[in-house]
Amino acid sequence: MIYIILPTHKKVSTTKLFLQSIRHNLKEKYHIILIDDDKARESSKAFAAYENLTIIKGDGNLWWGGAVNAGIDYLLINLDPKPHDICIFANNDVQITPTTYNKITSALKQNANALYHPRVFDQQGQEKSAGSKVIMWFPYISKHPRDFKSRYARIHLATARFLCFTVQTLKKIGKISKNLPHYGGDNDFSLRAGRFGIPTFIIRDAVCLLDDRETGLSSSNIMSLSDLWRSLISTRSSNNLKYRYRFVLNFFHNHFVSIMIVISMTFTICLKFIRNKILKN
Repeated sequence: MIYIILPTHKKVSTTKLFLQSIRHNLKEKYHIILIDDDKARESSKAFAAYENLTIIKGDGNLWWGGAVNAGIDYLLINLDPKPHDICIFANNDVQITPTTYNKITSALKQNANALYHPRVFDQQGQEKSAGSKVIMWFPYISKHPRDFKSRYARIHLATARFLCFTVQTLKKIGKISKNLPHYGGDNDFSLRAGRFGIPTFIIRDAVCLLDDRETGLSSSNIMSLSDLWRSLISTRSSNNLKYRYRFVLNFFHNHFVSIMIVISMTFTICLKFIRNKILKN
């Protein structure tokens, strides 16, 4: 059995495309737990009649982490999953390809004690990050595997666009950290997994397609100083300083070390901003 935890906030048309890709490309039995964290209840109205789908209604303040945790609670309390059933954290802005899930199930059969994520491509066919390997924490240096030759690429910090693992593994790792409401929770989840001896891999031959036309501020789409500043304080930005600090502190449990690493991360953000400006001009 496959359980897909799907946080949503508006963007009903995007969610429809995701659900269509699941219906067309997933041949195994599945159940989708859709968390509608929109007070207008657009998703609840649009998908009420869908089969194999449960809707959980949020209060509008769950953000990504709270929505995923609501889905985890529902799964473990109400659906009685088996240890080797598969759980997927999915974003509604992706679509899976016909071969994606077969490659993931094959990997999980070889090693059920791991997290797996497909490679990610945008609508222009450009490969996007599916996660990163930390080369050094200070100064902060990371590598985002793309176009790699080996069957699997080991990473430390995963995205959760289509992150797959067994229920048994989920119970070992636990839920999304409550102090990371939106960005950073997926990175924290996979980094924490490593402490339990659970590695994370990107699968070379599994692919999901990303619609990133409506996304938060990140190093790839910041083109002005005002946007750069907003990205450092906005909850909807992966650059948010407060949540980066919390993420690092969750792992190192040392305030000074965490501050120094966040300073290094911020320096890298500024360098990327300068590079993007140069390339644009």
